[in-house]
Order: sequence, then structure tokens, then C-alpha cells
Amino acid sequence: MRVAVIANQGDGDDGYVGERLLDHGADLRRYVREEPCSLEDLEHQVDLLVLLGSDWSVYDEGFKESIDAERDLVVRAQAADIPILGICFGGHQISNALGLEVSPSAVPEIGWKMITSRDESQISSGPWFQYHFDRWNDANDVSSLAISGSGPQAYWYGRSLALQFHPEVTFDTIARWCDEGRDSLNRIGADFDQIMDDSRTFLPQARERCIALLDRFLATSRATRYPRAPEVEG
Repeated sequence: MRVAVIANQGDGDDGYVGERLLDHGADLRRYVREEPCSLEDLEHQVDLLVLLGSDWSVYDEGFKESIDAERDLVVRAQAADIPILGICFGGHQISNALGLEVSPSAVPEIGWKMITSRDESQISSGPWFQYHFDRWNDANDVSSLAISGSGPQAYWYGRSLALQFHPEVTFDTIARWCDEGRDSLNRIGADFDQIMDDSRTFLPQARERCIALLDRFLATSRATRYPRAPEVEG
């Protein structure tokens, strides 16, 4: 299984997701968003795309070339029937490709937040780690698999699974993000020390739930296909 992991330069820690993919025998190939040319024709070179988070927004004009290149890759990959796992910004890119609105969230989230699953067979309810300021809005045929106080947290579209939360994070990743983002934590009233304490408490269970989520993603994505537009006669 050839897997392309797409992330920002210096922020490509796929954590527990990458660990579980390696357990499944995956060949992980890493690409950076800042090199949009590297994403050309990628849908024909891999069997699975994993789109990690970012401190960008999909509507950020300052990184338009890179954002558009990744969105276009999502469109091509879905046309080629390639499964996609999109985490946070990656989920926003799936939404962007589908024409869903992605906008600033009225309730940004940093830290361990309770998520309520609407399908426990796919995603477990419980505290999952969050670090986001944007959200997508459900529309058309997209229906949330899980929600939090901030809004939608997950949905399937064919073989693509979009997640708002971060199942992949390790303690070191959380510590780095929160240390580098202390101004953001202060802005929304999140406490660094509390997040670190919560991480020590929740990570062991969250790792097991990440493994279960990844296994379900692989099984479900193998068993389904993307919706097809109806053929036009004449």
C-alpha cells in the first residue's frame, strides 16, 4: 500500500496514524505543501492519500498556489477512486474540493474536547484532541458522523473521510503545537498546563481509538466507491 502523506514543511508528524499504517505494511511517502509541483499526477502513484493539518486556512490568498494544488489533487484522486483521509486542514481541503463552505469557527477549539459520534461503528465518542480555528458546513449529500460544541467533526464522501479533530497526535506533537501557539491559546482562554495534564491522561486511550478509527477507515474505504455523476444521454 503506497501512501502519500501531505503536510507543511517541518510539521509532518503523522504520529499514531502513520504508526498504524506501517503496521498494515504501508510504504509512506512524504510530500510538502510548499512544493505544489510535487503533487502533480500523485493520484496515479499511490493507493491512499493522508492530508495532515496546517496553520493555513483553505481561503488564505497568501498560499493560494499550494492550497489550489492540493485541492485539485483531491478532485483528481476522487475521480481516480483513491481513498483519502483528511485531518483538520486536510478535512477542510476535502470540503473545499466538494464545494462546501469553509469559514472561521465561532467556537475555535484547542485541547481535549468531547465529541459525540452518530455512528460508533465508525468513530468512537470521547475526548479527542482539537486545534482549529475554521470549520466546514454540511451541505448537499454530506452528513456529519460526529459533532462537538464547535460543529461538524467528521463525514464520509465515497472513499474520503474528513476529520476535524486530530487522532494522530502524540504527546510531543501536542507540546510543540501548544508551545509554539501560546498566543493562540491565550486568545481563546486555553491553558497550556491543563492541556499537557489532559494529554497525559487521555493519550493512551486516544491512541487505541486512533488505531480502531484507522482500521475502520481502511476497511470502509475498500468496501465503497465514490458517487458518480449520472451519464447524460444524447
